[in-house]
Amino acid sequence: MAKTSSIAPQIEEINRLVIEEQGQNSAKIDWLDRKIEKLGPSIARQKSAAIEPLSRVVLDSHLPLKTRIFCINFLGLIDDPGTFPIFSQVLLDSSQQDALRSAAASLLSHAPVSTGAMRKVLCQNFSQKNLPELTFSQTLFEISKIGCPQADLLLKQAQDFGDNPMGQKKVLAELSVQALGESFSLKAPETLWRLFSFYAPGSRMRREVLKELLNQSRRELPRAYVFLTQARGAVSSESRFPSNEVLALEVLSSLGGKDVISDIQRELKNPSPAVRDVAEKALKKARG
Repeated sequence: MAKTSSIAPQIEEINRLVIEEQGQNSAKIDWLDRKIEKLGPSIARQKSAAIEPLSRVVLDSHLPLKTRIFCINFLGLIDDPGTFPIFSQVLLDSSQQDALRSAAASLLSHAPVSTGAMRKVLCQNFSQKNLPELTFSQTLFEISKIGCPQADLLLKQAQDFGDNPMGQKKVLAELSVQALGESFSLKAPETLWRLFSFYAPGSRMRREVLKELLNQSRRELPRAYVFLTQARGAVSSESRFPSNEVLALEVLSSLGGKDVISDIQRELKNPSPAVRDVAEKALKKARG
């Protein structure tokens, strides 16, 4: 009990400094923020004893949001699986503020627990309707690194950004594609091919999809999930766009092996040196 209460003065100091920031100019706020940040290492040294008191602050809606965000970030300094439940609780709670949930999504992905545990919570959150902007973006960013079995949901999200996304929508669309590339779901390759058809020939988004198809093609997939017809079509449809065709040819080679030697040989006469170079390497690999 003594250990648990030992960080109470530090928590009080965090809140006092946050309140002091009200009405101050940006330079004074930055100075006070640095004072708060210096408290982090000493709090983290309390290890598991700090989890419960920090969690109480994080969940206390009567305290300033900034106090709660500092405390959840200090929880992230504690290398203990016991932090994972509070990150999960905050992330999945639609009544919590956007900035706090976004912080929880980021911290959750660095907690010392299994990737499967992280993926389960992040995907559960991603499936919620009407996620606020910061929480949505951060959750999608984290999923893009570890994948999500809900391929249909990722497909819908990517398509919702349009077939020629720009700016922030483009970034989020690319994260959706990357999440599919990292997914071990058997539906992921099929979903990526559907997205390939959704985007225009030669587009940057098609290139992103091809990168993730190449990522998927390196996995041991059942034969029924090897889409050689689509891969041949991709090489053909991207023939006027060398940077895309190079990736399409790599996907075809990776999926087909000896079965696509004749397809690869045709590309040895391609006008693009980059495509010819990839074809030569793919041919050696297929034959060897």
